[in-house]
Amino acid sequence: MKKGLLLVFIVFFSCRSDERLERIDNLWKWFADNKNEFQYKSFEEYNLSDSLYQRTKFIDPDITITFVKDSLGKTYKMIISAEGQEKCFENVQLIASRAPHFNDFKVIEFTPRNTSTRIDIQYSNVSISSEDVFFSYKNIENSKKINVDLFVKNYKKSNALEGVVYELLMHIVGEWDAVKSINDLKFHNINDTLNYKVHRITRLAKIIDENK
Repeated sequence: MKKGLLLVFIVFFSCRSDERLERIDNLWKWFADNKNEFQYKSFEEYNLSDSLYQRTKFIDPDITITFVKDSLGKTYKMIISAEGQEKCFENVQLIASRAPHFNDFKVIEFTPRNTSTRIDIQYSNVSISSEDVFFSYKNIENSKKINVDLFVKNYKKSNALEGVVYELLMHIVGEWDAVKSINDLKFHNINDTLNYKVHRITRLAKIIDENK
């Protein structure tokens, strides 16, 4: 009886895996057929953003795909993000690994680091600048991870504000390290730095790399 249940369990997950791969391959086939529209037409005119969102949602509803032009405007970075949710990392890597080669699109898994001296993030009516955030950190014994305290200008506990600050964090250290290299993350008002040694948030990537 147990062997029968185990066989059903294995077959079920094998089918789920095959279905996921099929949806990923269908996503890339659709994108290959429509990618020129992403370059030369607006998303709204062709409902391309909705079409891409729907196809991505069938694979994993928490994954997002965004496009960024290079400095010359000829090549697009196609960034596949888990929005900082580790449970989605496997799907991000799987989608990226099955992407065909495009001359005019570079597929990137996870939000990459931004090395600009100043970074501004805005979502809805909430905005934050890298100049508004400082951090303190503690090493963890026998671990490559660190605990981080963030000190934010005009901070008041708010899911919206913390979400935007976390988005800023991902752009500074990269999405992978924001999840994999930080053990515990706490938010504070910038006025609460008295008992902490603080640094500008843009230095955090260097601290993480030194701790690896």
